[in-house]
Amino acid sequence: MKVAVIGAGISGLLSAYHLLPECAVTIYEKEARCGGLGGIFRHDGATIERYNHFFSKSDTELIRVIAALGLSGSLYWAKVKEAYVDGNRSSASKMALLRLAWFMLRNYRRKHSGALLEKDAAQWLKNECGLDCYERFFRPLLEFKFGAAENVSAAYIWARLKEKKNTRIGSLRGGLNMLWQRLEEVISCRGGKFMFDTDVEQIAPAGADKWQLKTKTGTITYDCVVCCLPVKQTKLLCPDFTRVIGHACAPEYLCVRSLLLSLKQPLKKGYWLFMVRHPQKGMKVVIDTSAINGMPVVYFPVYQRVLENKTPEIFLAECIEYLKLIAPGFKPDWVNEYFVFSDCDVEPVLTPEFLLARKDVAEFPAGLFIPELLAEGRLLKTFNTAAVKSRIIAGYIRSKYVRDNTG
Repeated sequence: MKVAVIGAGISGLLSAYHLLPECAVTIYEKEARCGGLGGIFRHDGATIERYNHFFSKSDTELIRVIAALGLSGSLYWAKVKEAYVDGNRSSASKMALLRLAWFMLRNYRRKHSGALLEKDAAQWLKNECGLDCYERFFRPLLEFKFGAAENVSAAYIWARLKEKKNTRIGSLRGGLNMLWQRLEEVISCRGGKFMFDTDVEQIAPAGADKWQLKTKTGTITYDCVVCCLPVKQTKLLCPDFTRVIGHACAPEYLCVRSLLLSLKQPLKKGYWLFMVRHPQKGMKVVIDTSAINGMPVVYFPVYQRVLENKTPEIFLAECIEYLKLIAPGFKPDWVNEYFVFSDCDVEPVLTPEFLLARKDVAEFPAGLFIPELLAEGRLLKTFNTAAVKSRIIAGYIRSKYVRDNTG
């Protein structure tokens, strides 16, 4: 049973990990190493993650994989502290706070997202909480997460309310690169083949439930393809996408631009997640990871629907305005070094149309699986969600295709 996996991020690596050794797996990756958005860069002999990622105690699938790979001894937990910093320095009305509390309690008790999938979050929140509560609390959060408050499913808000409170966050000593390296080792030992620096140019049906992958080196036929790329990119590779998938799902995607700051001193002691509301520039999240990295390192992620063309210097100056709200004594000379990273198509905007277009694993066309379109119950994009989806797809391939072909 020949299977092609496109993408060597966490979804692709775990798909290959679960498929082997029953299947002959080839992993195609356009970069020179594994990791995807969880990738690293090296600077002055240090290995640094481009974006901030962490685990929570509720990430049971991911923790199980880490244990199976023999990395439990490298997993450690740090207490996380959260703070909301309002640069407006104005208090919410008592009525707004009461409506917020009642709204959160009522929807926390809601068993499933149900009809919320089809509702627009902004309009639903205005109706449920009132305009004052929406403008103060929810619109800034939606604009931070999705670049705009419009056309986001109300089910996302419900999923956030149901998310377990993280009092501790987990990380691997040595960083996520340890996980990518171990997965690469295990996959290779089980017979998996990596094709680094290789762009897939086309995915096409090859008759009798087979698929052809075209690269610059030629065309190869596979029994199954697990495409771990965004739907937007998959559609470009597969001319028959709409016909074989059964709908013309075309989600809008988020871009991310992240500032990584090395400071001379931490903003606060410990691991901090700051939600900072600037009076003119809106809501931003600042993550002080000093407690994990052993040195003052701050991440400043910004999500946008269209990537802004700002110079690193302008981006840094804007971020410093937020840091001054957290630490009023903050000065630009606290910064040792800074790095700016950006990527497009990092995750889809959770519109009602996109969420309703997702499929159960058995609904995918014979042999072509797209984890991003799998409806497995979770709405929030995390490493744990990717791990669950990879296990579901690999299990389905093994049970349906491998067993069918062997008897």
